[in-house]
Amino acid sequence: MYKKNRVILIFPDPKMRGQKADRPPLGILTVAAPLVEKYMDVCILDERVEPDFDARLSEELKNVPVCVGISSMSGRYITGALRISWLIKQQSSIPIVWGGVHPSLEPESTIRHELVDLIVLDDGEETFPKLVEALKDPSADLRNIHGICFKKNGQVVMTAPAEPARIENLPFIPFNLVDLNKYSSREPWTSEKKLLPIETSRGCPFSCSFCTESTRKKKWRSLSPERVVRDIKEYVKQYGTSSFTFIDDNFFGDIKRGEKIVELLIKEKVGIEWYTNMPPDYMAGATPEFVMRLKESGCRMLTFGAESGSPRILKM
Repeated sequence: MYKKNRVILIFPDPKMRGQKADRPPLGILTVAAPLVEKYMDVCILDERVEPDFDARLSEELKNVPVCVGISSMSGRYITGALRISWLIKQQSSIPIVWGGVHPSLEPESTIRHELVDLIVLDDGEETFPKLVEALKDPSADLRNIHGICFKKNGQVVMTAPAEPARIENLPFIPFNLVDLNKYSSREPWTSEKKLLPIETSRGCPFSCSFCTESTRKKKWRSLSPERVVRDIKEYVKQYGTSSFTFIDDNFFGDIKRGEKIVELLIKEKVGIEWYTNMPPDYMAGATPEFVMRLKESGCRMLTFGAESGSPRILKM
């Protein structure tokens, strides 16, 4: 039976199929958040943790959802995404929507593949709900939706770019859509097995040539320190975990904002452990007092990207 408010979102990873991953798929959970807020029925399928992924997918397809969204990064994930798309095509005519880094960077070659019906480019949190609503209405003109790519009469149609998502307006991440017991952290900095990834900012104020941000050219956007700490406290309350990883491209993209988050974590006695990455030059200029405040706030590990030992290459 066709379920008019049902959507399936998939994270493919054939290499890790059926294993216990270390953290839930934040990307598709972030896209799911505004759908849940609109009372959509969202099913999350993570190939890494489903012992019989194909059977579970087949069962979910019997509900005839509005569409299936598949996240894809470049590399091995494309193989998994194509295999899953093929399975869907064998069993239904449900529209297949690809999103994520790879189709955003390579929309032309991606949309031309016979297993891909539509693409959501770049940020999907505001674009994808609009697309879902349009797919529910056979008379809707998809060309009115910014930030998508699709095929019509054999021709590729790419609509006008969508505005970058206003992440301060994004709702609380619905981690309840996945079974957190299927995930087990292997991080060396925490003994907590339930580790939640969260995003406090998006993009980067820099444009290093080796990074996807240099081609995407999106303005760095962030949540306020108050919103970050409020969300963390709610996640602790709802999901009973005290371990978090900030998956931002550059958590300290605004060093003053980063310092304010650290101070609020201490002031409000949030009591978490956390990890993120930091540009080496930030730490090179840090005072011993700041390092101690990081530790006091719960920071247990920092990683640094040593992109090159050559000043000439770094400058380039």
